[in-house]
Amino acid sequence: MPPITKLWLSTLKAKDCIESSEFTSLLSQILTHCSSYTNSQSKPEQPPMHAFLHSVENPDQLLMITGCPSQEINNAADGTWLKLLDLDVCSLPLADDDLVLQFRDAPANLGADQVVGGWDVWPETEQGINMTKAGKLGDVPKTWVGIGKEVKTGLTPARETFHFRKVKAA
Repeated sequence: MPPITKLWLSTLKAKDCIESSEFTSLLSQILTHCSSYTNSQSKPEQPPMHAFLHSVENPDQLLMITGCPSQEINNAADGTWLKLLDLDVCSLPLADDDLVLQFRDAPANLGADQVVGGWDVWPETEQGINMTKAGKLGDVPKTWVGIGKEVKTGLTPARETFHFRKVKAA
């Protein structure tokens, strides 16, 4: 399987922790650990493959975007991620300070300089198929996930839109 990208959305328990040095130090350690798998040669010219961002609308929400170079590394990760994209994380603008995450019924044809995206392929994974067979997963709509800059055009509105500001990236 080619490289994939995971989106992890969580809610912070402590309201003021995003500003604490202990918390940002922990995020740095997490990013360093993730990078040890995906960028083991420490090539600084390589674009970021992992980033933490917090929601502009709801500062209690923290988004982690992370890339996996192989299915084996993906299988070893915890299963609490938001979406699984058929997309190489290196194509995402994780060096930007502000990003918009959108869930749509179809791709937004905006150009790679504004929005990069991919289809949520989780329902097609072994775990998704097993949950469907066991009756634990209802009808999951096909979802295109776009990540990029704020787009103010006459496009059909996204199903859901989240605005995030970077906390750390590696």
